[in-house]
Amino acid sequence: MDHIPLPRDPRPHLKVPYLCKDYPKVTYDYHGFDKFPQRKGFTSKSLRGSGSATTEDAARFQSWCFFALVIDYFHTMGIESRIQNFLASDEDGRTYVTTCCLPGLSRKMETLTRDMHLDQRAAIYSKVKHKLVTSSITVRQLAGFGDRHPSWMVVHLSVLLLGEHLESNCKFFLQCADPTPSPWWGRSPLSQQLMDDAPWCPHLSATMLDQEMDQSCIYFMSRMTKESSDTHAQCGPDNCTLDTLDTDTYITQHIRECPDSGECNDKLLDAPQWTLLLDIVAERQVPLLTVLEREISGDLQVKVERSKDHCTSSNAACSENSSMVKRYVCISHVWSE
Repeated sequence: MDHIPLPRDPRPHLKVPYLCKDYPKVTYDYHGFDKFPQRKGFTSKSLRGSGSATTEDAARFQSWCFFALVIDYFHTMGIESRIQNFLASDEDGRTYVTTCCLPGLSRKMETLTRDMHLDQRAAIYSKVKHKLVTSSITVRQLAGFGDRHPSWMVVHLSVLLLGEHLESNCKFFLQCADPTPSPWWGRSPLSQQLMDDAPWCPHLSATMLDQEMDQSCIYFMSRMTKESSDTHAQCGPDNCTLDTLDTDTYITQHIRECPDSGECNDKLLDAPQWTLLLDIVAERQVPLLTVLEREISGDLQVKVERSKDHCTSSNAACSENSSMVKRYVCISHVWSE
Protein backbone atom coordinates (compact mmCIF):
# COMPACT_ATOMS: atom_id res chain seq x y z
CA MET A 1 0.00 0.00 0.00
CA ASP A 2 3.00 2.27 0.37
CA HIS A 3 2.91 3.27 -3.31
CA ILE A 4 0.12 5.63 -2.21
CA PRO A 5 1.61 8.93 -0.99
CA LEU A 6 0.86 9.97 2.56
CA PRO A 7 -0.45 13.34 3.77
CA ARG A 8 1.50 15.47 6.21
CA ASP A 9 1.89 14.03 9.74
CA PRO A 10 0.10 10.86 8.65
CA ARG A 11 -1.17 7.79 10.33
CA PRO A 12 1.29 5.05 9.26
CA HIS A 13 0.67 2.70 6.37
CA LEU A 14 -0.98 -0.59 7.22
CA LYS A 15 1.45 -3.51 7.33
CA VAL A 16 0.44 -6.30 4.95
CA PRO A 17 1.73 -9.70 6.12
CA TYR A 18 3.54 -11.95 3.66
CA LEU A 19 1.52 -15.11 4.14
CA CYS A 20 3.18 -17.28 1.50
CA LYS A 21 6.27 -17.57 3.68
CA ASP A 22 4.41 -20.10 5.85
CA TYR A 23 2.78 -21.82 2.86
CA PRO A 24 5.59 -22.28 0.30
CA LYS A 25 3.52 -24.65 -1.86
CA VAL A 26 1.29 -21.76 -2.97
CA THR A 27 4.15 -19.34 -3.72
CA TYR A 28 4.02 -17.83 -7.22
CA ASP A 29 6.02 -19.94 -9.70
CA TYR A 30 6.60 -17.30 -12.44
CA HIS A 31 4.60 -19.25 -15.02
CA GLY A 32 1.86 -16.68 -15.48
CA PHE A 33 -1.24 -15.35 -13.75
CA ASP A 34 -4.00 -16.94 -15.84
CA LYS A 35 -3.53 -20.62 -14.96
CA PHE A 36 -1.92 -20.19 -11.57
CA PRO A 37 -4.96 -21.60 -9.63
CA GLN A 38 -4.97 -24.72 -11.83
CA ARG A 39 -1.29 -25.30 -11.19
CA LYS A 40 -1.82 -24.94 -7.43
CA GLY A 41 -5.07 -26.92 -7.27
CA PHE A 42 -7.67 -24.31 -6.28
CA THR A 43 -10.28 -22.00 -7.79
CA SER A 44 -11.78 -18.67 -6.74
CA LYS A 45 -14.87 -20.58 -5.63
CA SER A 46 -12.88 -23.03 -3.54
CA LEU A 47 -11.29 -20.12 -1.66
CA ARG A 48 -14.67 -19.43 -0.05
CA GLY A 49 -16.13 -22.88 -0.41
CA SER A 50 -15.30 -23.92 3.16
CA GLY A 51 -17.55 -21.18 4.52
CA SER A 52 -14.87 -19.76 6.82
CA ALA A 53 -11.67 -17.95 5.95
CA THR A 54 -8.32 -19.57 6.71
CA THR A 55 -4.81 -18.16 6.59
CA GLU A 56 -3.85 -20.69 3.92
CA ASP A 57 -6.72 -19.52 1.70
CA ALA A 58 -5.58 -15.93 2.25
CA ALA A 59 -2.06 -16.98 1.20
CA ARG A 60 -3.44 -18.52 -2.02
CA PHE A 61 -5.40 -15.34 -2.74
CA GLN A 62 -2.36 -13.14 -2.05
CA SER A 63 -0.06 -15.29 -4.18
CA TRP A 64 -2.48 -15.25 -7.13
CA CYS A 65 -4.12 -11.82 -7.13
CA PHE A 66 -1.18 -9.85 -5.80
CA PHE A 67 2.16 -11.44 -6.70
CA ALA A 68 1.14 -13.36 -9.85
CA LEU A 69 -0.91 -10.39 -11.08
CA VAL A 70 1.67 -7.64 -10.63
CA ILE A 71 4.66 -9.70 -11.81
CA ASP A 72 2.86 -11.07 -14.90
CA TYR A 73 1.32 -7.65 -15.65
CA PHE A 74 4.72 -6.03 -16.06
CA HIS A 75 6.22 -9.16 -17.64
CA THR A 76 3.69 -8.77 -20.47
CA MET A 77 5.48 -5.50 -21.34
CA GLY A 78 8.96 -6.97 -20.98
CA ILE A 79 9.54 -5.56 -17.50
CA GLU A 80 10.84 -8.20 -15.11
CA SER A 81 10.37 -8.25 -11.35
CA ARG A 82 10.60 -10.81 -8.56
CA ILE A 83 8.68 -11.55 -5.40
CA GLN A 84 11.58 -10.13 -3.39
CA ASN A 85 11.00 -6.72 -4.99
CA PHE A 86 7.71 -6.56 -3.12
CA LEU A 87 8.97 -7.67 0.28
CA ALA A 88 10.53 -5.81 3.18
CA SER A 89 11.29 -6.46 6.85
CA ASP A 90 10.27 -4.40 9.86
CA GLU A 91 12.38 -3.65 12.92
CA ASP A 92 11.31 -6.96 14.48
CA GLY A 93 12.47 -8.96 11.45
CA ARG A 94 8.94 -9.78 10.26
CA THR A 95 8.45 -9.90 6.50
CA TYR A 96 5.68 -7.79 5.03
CA VAL A 97 4.50 -6.79 1.55
CA THR A 98 5.62 -3.46 0.13
CA THR A 99 4.66 -1.63 -3.06
CA CYS A 100 7.46 0.97 -2.93
CA CYS A 101 8.79 -0.33 -6.25
CA LEU A 102 5.52 0.29 -8.14
CA PRO A 103 6.29 3.92 -9.13
CA GLY A 104 9.64 2.83 -10.59
CA LEU A 105 8.03 -0.02 -12.53
CA SER A 106 5.36 2.38 -13.78
CA ARG A 107 8.03 4.78 -15.06
CA LYS A 108 9.63 1.91 -16.98
CA MET A 109 6.21 1.09 -18.41
CA GLU A 110 5.76 4.69 -19.53
CA THR A 111 9.17 4.70 -21.24
CA LEU A 112 8.59 1.40 -23.04
CA THR A 113 5.09 2.20 -24.26
CA ARG A 114 5.69 5.83 -25.26
CA ASP A 115 6.91 5.02 -28.78
CA MET A 116 5.03 1.77 -29.29
CA HIS A 117 2.88 1.35 -32.38
CA LEU A 118 -0.86 1.40 -31.69
CA ASP A 119 -1.27 -2.26 -32.71
CA GLN A 120 1.43 -3.32 -30.26
CA ARG A 121 -0.14 -1.31 -27.44
CA ALA A 122 -3.55 -2.79 -28.28
CA ALA A 123 -2.19 -6.35 -28.07
CA ILE A 124 -0.64 -5.68 -24.66
CA TYR A 125 -3.80 -3.92 -23.47
CA SER A 126 -5.92 -6.94 -24.37
CA LYS A 127 -3.67 -9.29 -22.41
CA VAL A 128 -3.35 -7.21 -19.27
CA LYS A 129 -7.02 -6.23 -19.20
CA HIS A 130 -8.00 -9.90 -19.15
CA LYS A 131 -5.84 -10.38 -16.08
CA LEU A 132 -7.27 -7.26 -14.41
CA VAL A 133 -10.87 -8.30 -15.09
CA THR A 134 -10.27 -11.79 -13.68
CA SER A 135 -8.63 -10.38 -10.57
CA SER A 136 -11.29 -7.70 -10.04
CA ILE A 137 -14.09 -10.29 -10.21
CA THR A 138 -12.28 -12.41 -7.62
CA VAL A 139 -11.73 -9.39 -5.37
CA ARG A 140 -15.44 -8.51 -5.49
CA GLN A 141 -16.48 -12.10 -4.86
CA LEU A 142 -14.26 -12.33 -1.79
CA ALA A 143 -15.24 -8.96 -0.31
CA GLY A 144 -16.61 -9.56 3.15
CA PHE A 145 -15.68 -13.25 3.15
CA GLY A 146 -12.89 -12.86 5.69
CA ASP A 147 -14.43 -10.10 7.83
CA ARG A 148 -13.47 -11.91 11.02
CA HIS A 149 -9.98 -12.83 9.86
CA PRO A 150 -7.48 -9.94 10.21
CA SER A 151 -5.07 -11.24 7.55
CA TRP A 152 -7.86 -11.66 5.03
CA MET A 153 -9.09 -8.09 5.39
CA VAL A 154 -5.67 -6.47 5.04
CA VAL A 155 -4.61 -8.73 2.16
CA HIS A 156 -7.92 -8.10 0.39
CA LEU A 157 -7.46 -4.32 0.68
CA SER A 158 -3.86 -4.52 -0.56
CA VAL A 159 -4.94 -6.49 -3.65
CA LEU A 160 -7.76 -4.03 -4.32
CA LEU A 161 -5.43 -1.02 -4.12
CA LEU A 162 -2.89 -2.75 -6.35
CA GLY A 163 -5.61 -3.49 -8.91
CA GLU A 164 -6.76 0.13 -9.01
CA HIS A 165 -3.17 1.26 -9.56
CA LEU A 166 -2.48 -1.21 -12.38
CA GLU A 167 -5.82 -0.40 -14.03
CA SER A 168 -4.99 3.30 -13.96
CA ASN A 169 -1.56 2.62 -15.51
CA CYS A 170 -3.13 0.45 -18.17
CA LYS A 171 -5.55 3.17 -19.31
CA PHE A 172 -3.08 6.05 -19.04
CA PHE A 173 0.00 4.55 -20.71
CA LEU A 174 -1.54 2.21 -23.30
CA GLN A 175 -4.35 4.62 -24.30
CA CYS A 176 -6.38 2.16 -26.35
CA ALA A 177 -9.95 2.82 -27.39
CA ASP A 178 -12.11 0.31 -25.50
CA PRO A 179 -15.93 0.33 -25.62
CA THR A 180 -16.18 -2.13 -22.73
CA PRO A 181 -16.31 -0.79 -19.16
CA SER A 182 -13.20 -0.78 -17.02
CA PRO A 183 -12.97 -3.37 -14.25
CA TRP A 184 -14.59 -2.27 -11.02
CA TRP A 185 -12.68 -3.43 -7.97
CA GLY A 186 -15.50 -3.02 -5.50
CA ARG A 187 -15.17 -1.91 -1.91
CA SER A 188 -13.06 -3.19 0.94
CA PRO A 189 -14.94 -4.07 4.15
CA LEU A 190 -11.96 -2.55 5.97
CA SER A 191 -12.45 0.94 4.51
CA GLN A 192 -15.30 1.97 6.81
CA GLN A 193 -13.32 0.87 9.86
CA LEU A 194 -10.24 2.82 8.74
CA MET A 195 -12.30 5.97 8.22
CA ASP A 196 -13.96 5.58 11.62
CA ASP A 197 -10.56 5.14 13.27
CA ALA A 198 -9.24 8.36 11.67
CA PRO A 199 -11.85 9.58 12.86
CA TRP A 200 -14.14 10.92 10.15
CA CYS A 201 -17.85 11.53 10.60
CA PRO A 202 -19.54 8.12 10.01
CA HIS A 203 -22.14 9.77 7.79
CA LEU A 204 -19.51 11.48 5.63
CA SER A 205 -17.42 8.33 5.25
CA ALA A 206 -20.51 6.22 4.46
CA THR A 207 -21.56 8.74 1.81
CA MET A 208 -18.13 8.66 0.16
CA LEU A 209 -18.12 4.86 0.17
CA ASP A 210 -21.61 4.73 -1.35
CA GLN A 211 -20.46 7.01 -4.17
CA GLU A 212 -18.03 4.30 -5.30
CA MET A 213 -15.02 6.56 -4.79
CA ASP A 214 -11.73 4.82 -5.55
CA GLN A 215 -10.57 2.89 -2.53
CA SER A 216 -7.12 4.45 -3.02
CA CYS A 217 -8.66 7.86 -2.25
CA ILE A 218 -10.47 6.44 0.78
CA TYR A 219 -7.25 4.86 2.02
CA PHE A 220 -5.36 8.15 1.60
CA MET A 221 -8.01 10.02 3.57
CA SER A 222 -7.92 7.39 6.32
CA ARG A 223 -4.21 8.11 6.78
CA MET A 224 -4.83 11.81 7.50
CA THR A 225 -4.35 12.81 11.12
CA LYS A 226 -7.51 14.40 12.44
CA GLU A 227 -7.92 15.86 15.91
CA SER A 228 -10.01 13.65 18.19
CA SER A 229 -13.36 15.17 18.94
CA ASP A 230 -16.64 14.19 20.54
CA THR A 231 -18.60 16.28 18.07
CA HIS A 232 -19.41 13.33 15.80
CA ALA A 233 -19.93 10.83 18.62
CA GLN A 234 -23.68 10.75 18.01
CA CYS A 235 -23.44 10.60 14.22
CA GLY A 236 -24.33 7.46 12.31
CA PRO A 237 -24.12 6.21 8.70
CA ASP A 238 -27.52 7.76 7.90
CA ASN A 239 -27.16 11.20 9.45
CA CYS A 240 -24.74 13.75 10.87
CA THR A 241 -25.94 15.38 14.09
CA LEU A 242 -23.96 18.54 13.24
CA ASP A 243 -25.59 18.95 9.86
CA THR A 244 -28.74 20.61 11.19
CA LEU A 245 -29.02 23.60 8.86
CA ASP A 246 -32.59 24.21 7.69
CA THR A 247 -32.06 25.13 4.05
CA ASP A 248 -35.69 26.23 3.69
CA THR A 249 -35.36 29.09 6.17
CA TYR A 250 -31.62 29.84 6.10
CA ILE A 251 -30.59 33.32 4.94
CA THR A 252 -26.96 34.01 4.08
CA GLN A 253 -25.19 36.27 6.55
CA HIS A 254 -23.71 38.51 3.88
CA ILE A 255 -25.98 40.02 1.24
CA ARG A 256 -25.33 42.16 -1.82
CA GLU A 257 -25.70 45.39 0.17
CA CYS A 258 -22.87 44.45 2.58
CA PRO A 259 -19.97 46.05 0.70
CA ASP A 260 -21.85 49.32 0.14
CA SER A 261 -23.38 49.81 3.56
CA GLY A 262 -20.08 50.15 5.42
CA GLU A 263 -21.74 48.55 8.42
CA CYS A 264 -20.41 44.99 8.04
CA ASN A 265 -18.05 44.29 10.93
CA ASP A 266 -17.49 40.65 10.03
CA LYS A 267 -14.35 41.21 7.98
CA LEU A 268 -12.36 37.98 7.84
CA LEU A 269 -9.56 39.51 5.75
CA ASP A 270 -7.71 42.58 7.00
CA ALA A 271 -6.02 44.95 4.56
CA PRO A 272 -2.53 43.32 4.53
CA GLN A 273 -4.01 39.84 4.05
CA TRP A 274 -6.27 41.11 1.26
CA THR A 275 -3.27 42.70 -0.47
CA LEU A 276 -1.28 39.47 -0.16
CA LEU A 277 -4.17 37.49 -1.65
CA LEU A 278 -4.32 39.82 -4.67
CA ASP A 279 -0.53 39.63 -5.10
CA ILE A 280 -0.53 35.82 -5.11
CA VAL A 281 -3.32 35.67 -7.69
CA ALA A 282 -1.60 38.34 -9.81
CA GLU A 283 1.52 36.13 -9.81
CA ARG A 284 -0.62 33.29 -11.20
CA GLN A 285 0.00 31.24 -8.06
CA VAL A 286 -2.43 29.43 -5.78
CA PRO A 287 -3.30 31.06 -2.45
CA LEU A 288 -3.92 28.91 0.58
CA LEU A 289 -6.60 30.34 2.88
CA THR A 290 -6.88 28.99 6.41
CA VAL A 291 -9.77 29.86 8.72
CA LEU A 292 -8.52 30.56 12.25
CA GLU A 293 -10.09 31.58 15.54
CA ARG A 294 -8.73 34.70 17.28
CA GLU A 295 -7.32 33.83 20.70
CA ILE A 296 -9.00 36.60 22.73
CA SER A 297 -12.29 37.38 21.02
CA GLY A 298 -12.93 33.98 19.49
CA ASP A 299 -13.85 35.68 16.19
CA LEU A 300 -12.91 34.03 12.93
CA GLN A 301 -10.25 35.34 10.62
CA VAL A 302 -8.66 34.12 7.39
CA LYS A 303 -4.91 33.70 7.04
CA VAL A 304 -3.49 33.91 3.51
CA GLU A 305 -0.36 31.97 2.51
CA ARG A 306 1.33 30.70 -0.60
CA SER A 307 0.89 26.98 -1.13
CA LYS A 308 4.11 24.97 -1.25
CA ASP A 309 3.38 23.48 -4.68
CA HIS A 310 3.42 26.96 -6.22
CA CYS A 311 6.25 28.48 -4.20
CA THR A 312 9.70 28.47 -5.78
CA SER A 313 13.11 29.53 -4.61
CA SER A 314 13.06 32.28 -7.26
CA ASN A 315 10.11 33.89 -5.51
CA ALA A 316 11.53 36.49 -3.12
CA ALA A 317 8.52 36.43 -0.81
CA CYS A 318 8.81 32.66 -0.41
CA SER A 319 12.55 32.56 0.18
CA GLU A 320 12.50 35.41 2.67
CA ASN A 321 9.73 34.01 4.82
CA SER A 322 9.61 30.22 5.08
CA SER A 323 6.52 30.44 7.30
CA MET A 324 4.56 31.38 4.18
CA VAL A 325 5.24 27.94 2.70
CA LYS A 326 2.81 25.22 3.69
CA ARG A 327 1.77 21.82 2.37
CA TYR A 328 -1.92 21.07 2.19
CA VAL A 329 -4.50 18.52 1.14
CA CYS A 330 -7.48 19.73 -0.85
CA ILE A 331 -10.59 17.52 -1.08
CA SER A 332 -12.86 19.20 -3.60
CA HIS A 333 -16.34 18.73 -4.94
CA VAL A 334 -18.76 20.63 -7.18
CA TRP A 335 -20.37 23.41 -5.16
CA SER A 336 -23.57 25.26 -5.97
CA GLU A 337 -24.78 28.28 -4.00
